[in-house]
Amino acid sequence: MPNSQGWIRLHRQLMDEPEWLAEPFTKGQAWVDLLLLANHETGFIRKRGVLIAVERGQIGYSEETLAERWRWSRGKVRRYIAELTRLSRVSRKISEKTILKNTSVSPLIYIINYDKYQGNDTEGGTENGRKTVQEQRMKRMKRNNPGEILSEISILERRYSDQETINQAFQAISSTRKSNQIADTVRLSILKAWERFPIESVLSGIRTYLEKEYGDQGRNEKYLLGIIRNSKNDSKGQQPAMKSTGSKLLDEYYRSKEGSI
Repeated sequence: MPNSQGWIRLHRQLMDEPEWLAEPFTKGQAWVDLLLLANHETGFIRKRGVLIAVERGQIGYSEETLAERWRWSRGKVRRYIAELTRLSRVSRKISEKTILKNTSVSPLIYIINYDKYQGNDTEGGTENGRKTVQEQRMKRMKRNNPGEILSEISILERRYSDQETINQAFQAISSTRKSNQIADTVRLSILKAWERFPIESVLSGIRTYLEKEYGDQGRNEKYLLGIIRNSKNDSKGQQPAMKSTGSKLLDEYYRSKEGSI
């Protein structure tokens, strides 16, 4: 019998490997996939215009999406989730933090005892391990207050007068995800990264990113950030425009001197 004690590290990059999605899933692979798809911290997704909180251990994927991913029928997915529910491995619920515009949102899949499978460098079986995971989860929940996040996003976006270009940038970045969407926490982190650069460098970099259709090529916000960084460096080499002295004659005189250097 193999030893089932202890931990192995299983990185989510496994889901990007071609072998992972090459064939219809087995039940065992589907269970591991659910663990990989589960949020490791509280975040938010939008579905049909509804903002949905996805807590640690919850999975923001519909049965239809899982069926397509696993190459199963929707009925098989539904039966499998029901089987896991009977085995007390998962439950179905709508988060108390979900902000609803209507009541048509389906319950999310929730991994029961998620910390048992995905502890934070502790085995979670000791009292100290459980307390550490619980304390970190509380800190994440406080930090990721949806109202505070949306407020900060709004403040950072007001930095740019060309809101249409900013919106197009986020649409292009969203297209690099399999879900075709990004969480508000990700949007916030992107805006904070842009804040380090001049406004014109950010907008110039975004326009290049959109014109070259890099989003359609799967090149995400990190690639865009590199373009913005290069836009900033290019702008350093440009000759700064001469400030007006307030006198048209003096301005023309200094321009002629500048050109003769």
